[in-house]
Amino acid sequence: MEPQPGPICISRVMLFSKVWREFDRGLYQFFKNYIFVPICEPTFSLGRKVTGVMVSYSFVLLWHGFYHHNIVWIVLNIIALLLEMSAKSLYAMESFRNWRERTISDVNFRRILAPLHIVPFAFGLYSNIYFLGGSEVGALFVKKIWEEETVPIRWPFILLITLGYFNSHMCIEVDRQLQLRKKREIEEAARKKE
Repeated sequence: MEPQPGPICISRVMLFSKVWREFDRGLYQFFKNYIFVPICEPTFSLGRKVTGVMVSYSFVLLWHGFYHHNIVWIVLNIIALLLEMSAKSLYAMESFRNWRERTISDVNFRRILAPLHIVPFAFGLYSNIYFLGGSEVGALFVKKIWEEETVPIRWPFILLITLGYFNSHMCIEVDRQLQLRKKREIEEAARKKE
């Protein structure tokens, strides 16, 4: 029996679907194989995917308990995942993808994706503050960061968005490099078999 790889370093994750996929891989595989995929089959429509997410997160909430901070944690994670799923569904449309490839270069598309990744990341960040710190700490962060800095667009908000933009580019590049490395390893393994 082969153990699951260790958790991903969350400092290089902007999309929280990736956190759930690679932080607790065993739990992810269980939910995927026994809850999400059976609900989504046979069509994997957006409605079935949303239902699969809701049922999966209901189990997580049941496990951790129906406390305010856990409910906020789950709801914010669901919002982040729904944002990601909506964006992926849009990009899965062939007409949209063809339009993007004709009109926006890969480099410029990455420049557009980087700030868009900040939105689900912010939901995930707030959700983890609620989960780890509880309702009072979560509410304090929302008050200080959201109400006092973000809504009036003060300097700390601009700094956080700028850092988030650069971090998003770094995360995209790390993922790209890891995919290239994996592709090279597969090609080398195939050459060795020949």
